[in-house]
Amino acid sequence: MRSAKNLGALSRGGRYNQVKCASCGREFIMPCDARDYPLRRDQYGHKRNYFCSWSCMRVWDQEHPRRESIYLDYLS
Repeated sequence: MRSAKNLGALSRGGRYNQVKCASCGREFIMPCDARDYPLRRDQYGHKRNYFCSWSCMRVWDQEHPRRESIYLDYLS
């Protein structure tokens, strides 16, 4: 798997965002625009979590399982 610095197109305008990985806490420079970055997860309330690698994203997915549907909780 490619690391974060080797992903995608360059950021528009030459500005690079420095973000913190939601899983390991390592700071890295995002190599593309935030909406084009493939290693992210959107949470409720429009908070986005960015990850430095695929393995960090998978660890976070295991610790934070997604809910199937709010209606299934209501019907139970």
